[in-house]
Amino acid sequence: MAQRSLNSGILRTVGFLFAAQAAIIGVCTLAYRLPTSRSAFFLLAALVYHLLMLAALFALRPLFALLHDGTPLDRVNASNVLSLARLSALPSIVFLIVSARHAHLLPVILPYLVLVFLTDLIDGPLARRFNQITRIGRYLDAFSDYMVLSATLLVYLSYSLIPMWFFLLVLVRLGAVAVGNSLLYAAQRYVDPETSYLSKASVFAIMTLFAAKIFGIPYGLLFSGPSPLTLERLRDLEFMVSGILIVSTFEKLDLIRQRLSAAIGKRTHPAPPEPRSVGVGSSTDRGE
Repeated sequence: MAQRSLNSGILRTVGFLFAAQAAIIGVCTLAYRLPTSRSAFFLLAALVYHLLMLAALFALRPLFALLHDGTPLDRVNASNVLSLARLSALPSIVFLIVSARHAHLLPVILPYLVLVFLTDLIDGPLARRFNQITRIGRYLDAFSDYMVLSATLLVYLSYSLIPMWFFLLVLVRLGAVAVGNSLLYAAQRYVDPETSYLSKASVFAIMTLFAAKIFGIPYGLLFSGPSPLTLERLRDLEFMVSGILIVSTFEKLDLIRQRLSAAIGKRTHPAPPEPRSVGVGSSTDRGE
C-alpha cells in the first residue's frame, strides 16, 4: 500500500512540475511573441527530460526512506519536492536565457532565478526541521545543483556572459569532486553526498553571479536604458565568487580525503570479531 502511494506521489509530483515548466514556456512565448518553433522544441525537450526524471525516481524508490531509522516514505515530502523543482526548472532556465537575446525578459528571468536559487537554501533546513532527511533527498540536492550549474554555465559561455577562465574553474571544481567521489565509491561501495555550509555558499555565490550577469546585459537586450552593473563591478564579483569557489573546492576535497582514508583504514585493519558467548551445552562445557 505504501509503495503504491509513493508511486502515485512521484507521478503527481513530476506531472505537476512538467505542467509548471510548460506553463512558463507557453506564457512567455505568448506574452513576448517568441518564435513558436523554439518554444515547441523546448516543450518537447522538457517532456523527454521529465519522463527521464520519472523513470529515474521509480528506479530509486528504495532511497525514499528516512535516514535516521530507515522508515520508507509513502509520499514525496516537501523538501524533496523543492529539490525536484530545482531540477525540473532546468529546461525553462535554458529557454529563458536563450530567449533573452531577442526579448526584454528581465522581469521574468530575475525573479525566476531567485526563486529557483532559494529552493537550494530551503530544502535542507526544511528536512532537518521536520526530521524528514532522506537518502534520496541528499542525492537530489547535490545532483540538482550540479545539473542547473552545468547547463547554465554552458549557455552563459556560449553567449560570452562569463569568461573562459571562470568556466574552466567551475569545470575543474566539478571534475575534481566527481573523481574524488568515484574513488570514495570504489573504496566503500557507496557515496554519501553530504554538503557543507561552504559548499552551499559557493553554489549560491555562482547563482548570484549568474543573476547579476543577466541584469548586466548591455542596453537593448533585456531592458531599455543602460545596465546598472558595469563591467568593472561584474569583474569584481567574478573574482569574489572565484575565491569562495576555490576555498570550497579545497574543503570538499579534504573532506573526501578524510572519508577515503577512513574507508581504506577499515579495509586494511578490520574490526576484530566479537567473542562468542559460551552457553550451557557448548563444547567448552563438555570439555571437548
